[in-house]
Amino acid sequence: MKFHAIKTRRISEGGDWYCRTDPESFDGGAELVEELCSYLLERPLKEDPVQMAARKVQDDLAIMFEKENEQYYLLAGAVLLARLWRLKEKWRMPVSEIHTSVDVPPLRLEKGMEFL
Repeated sequence: MKFHAIKTRRISEGGDWYCRTDPESFDGGAELVEELCSYLLERPLKEDPVQMAARKVQDDLAIMFEKENEQYYLLAGAVLLARLWRLKEKWRMPVSEIHTSVDVPPLRLEKGMEFL
């Protein structure tokens, strides 16, 4: 954890002094990430893959999957930081219900998300 903290701080404070990718080699950098992930992700998985991903990123994760009725449903996620949003309350809901399942301010997001 000590070295991870040092790397995180240096990337945050030093930017491209410590870490960068030339635009001409961006595809190669992306390939590195893909190969690294495929190498690290051995099957069978020993734990829930979304829990694994949640430990690797700063943000919450909510993954929608399209079903046969052409609607998207919340079927995977790690919502650990949101104060008023609970995954358990939204689990397996379609996008059309997620923002109407509780009292939401007048700005409705489900219309803009239905195009997914």
